[in-house]
Amino acid sequence: MKAEVYHAIHPSFGLKEQTFPKGFTHVADVEIPDLASSKESQIANLQAFAFQSTNHIQDSWTTNDSVFSITQNPRSTSVGDVIEIEGKYYEVASCGFEEIKVQLEEFEILVSRTVSSSQYIKVSAFDEKDAEEIALDVAGDVDFGTGDNPTYAIE
Repeated sequence: MKAEVYHAIHPSFGLKEQTFPKGFTHVADVEIPDLASSKESQIANLQAFAFQSTNHIQDSWTTNDSVFSITQNPRSTSVGDVIEIEGKYYEVASCGFEEIKVQLEEFEILVSRTVSSSQYIKVSAFDEKDAEEIALDVAGDVDFGTGDNPTYAIE
C-alpha cells in the first residue's frame, strides 16, 4: 500500500487555516507494509507510519527505504500537512489526524502517440499538472487503435 505525503508550501503548523490542495506540494510516496487487521486500526497505523517515515529523526527521511522523495528541500512532516491513503486525505493535527474532504477538478487532456494519433482522456485531479501526469499514466490502457510499444506526450 502507498501513502502520498503533501507539505504546505508556507507551513503555518496549524496556526492558520490552509485549504488543500492549493498551497501544498507532493513531497513523497511512502510504501507501507501491512500493519494491522481491522480497517480502522490499519488506517491509524498507516497514518503514523507515513508521518514517522517523513520526519528527520536520526537522519534525513529521504534515506528511509520505504520513502520515495519527490522534493529537493525536505523538511519533516508537521501539523497542517496532508497524507493521502486509499483516496482519503488526512491533515496532520496537533494530536493525531483529521480526515478532510478534497474537491478534485475534471480535466480533458489531449494525449498523443508517437505514431500520430491523439485522443482526449478525462481525469479528475487537483490541477492541470497533476491531470497531465494521470493522463500519461492511463494512456497505456486507452485504445488508440495503432501500433505497439508507443510513447505518449501531452499536446
